[in-house]
Amino acid sequence: MTQPFDETTGWNALAAAWQKRDEQMAADPRSLRVKVQRETTIMRRGLIVEVAFSLAVVAATVWGLVGEHGPRTLLIAVDSWAVIAIVWAFALWGRRGLWAPSAESTEAYLVLSRRRAALRLRTAWLALALVIAQLLVARAASVPSSLVQWTFSAGWIAWAVWLRHKATGECRRLDALLADYSRKL
Repeated sequence: MTQPFDETTGWNALAAAWQKRDEQMAADPRSLRVKVQRETTIMRRGLIVEVAFSLAVVAATVWGLVGEHGPRTLLIAVDSWAVIAIVWAFALWGRRGLWAPSAESTEAYLVLSRRRAALRLRTAWLALALVIAQLLVARAASVPSSLVQWTFSAGWIAWAVWLRHKATGECRRLDALLADYSRKL
């Protein structure tokens, strides 16, 4: 037997559920600021690692060119430098304006978080494109495939798919928060 509908209790339950949804959607300014500051710290540390890795790759390819002359060594060096140039151009262009919010407001922190999530989404696509391009270059240059090459490629592809999935969800969540924030203004 079903319970009779109690109008007061029903409406109160509906109102409570609605308010709970609004509370879940609301951006907590303090936690948002902490999250952005943590991401900024990670970006700075990541930049140091990226610079060190890029310098190591350039040094290794120059060392290889000095030690062994030949078309294969030259191809590896030029290919490595091209990838580094593409990645740095993308990184410098993509991170422009992402180091700090434009103002000390909740909306500015939300916008900054959304832009950072969008960059992660574009980064995933770039990673996929670079892996495919590297495999095509290796194939065109008749470089024999190896298990190591395919393992690294699979790892990069898995990482890019994971990053894309994570960034897409983050973009959707931040879009909803920004829309909710705009309605409240």
